[in-house]
Amino acid sequence: MSSGTGPVSYSQDKPTILIIQGCFQRPVVYAALKHWLESLGYPTVHPSLPTCSNTNDPNFPSLTLLNDAEAVREKLELLVEREQKTVMVVMHSYGGLVGIEAIPESMSHDKRRKDGLLGGVIHLFFVSAFLLDPGQSVLGIFGVSPNDKIEPDGRYTIKNGSFILYNDLPFSEASKWENRLIPHSYEV
Repeated sequence: MSSGTGPVSYSQDKPTILIIQGCFQRPVVYAALKHWLESLGYPTVHPSLPTCSNTNDPNFPSLTLLNDAEAVREKLELLVEREQKTVMVVMHSYGGLVGIEAIPESMSHDKRRKDGLLGGVIHLFFVSAFLLDPGQSVLGIFGVSPNDKIEPDGRYTIKNGSFILYNDLPFSEASKWENRLIPHSYEV
């Protein structure tokens, strides 16, 4: 670790990598990435997003991006404030929106150094992630797709999700999942 406001030294301690997933995946999609990063010596954390889990919970339709951001912020506070770790945040797709909402400037490495504190977020890495101007929404920018199915209670699914989202699967594997809907909480 460096002192003052200088660069972080990676030779002694590798940063912890915090993964924020897209909204149509489960953590298992990122398991190989997490394992690979850990095999290279990078501690890796992947907090569960409430809108991407436990779809049978009666409160599921009322969950929003803010619930996901709070789950990520809680994990980040543990890593940065309590454990004083340097963290690189990797955000995929919808995870970009969650990360921007979840990470306050006070968690940045530079800000913490200026305040005489250790740890902090050293880098935000957006992987095919959404970045919107204040007041914009994904629905407002892209509209509703004919592949979307929005239930009256707000549950959102993608019709034939394996073909649309994971079209690199062999046809025989993808056809097993052809009619499976991928749930996500969606505010209309």
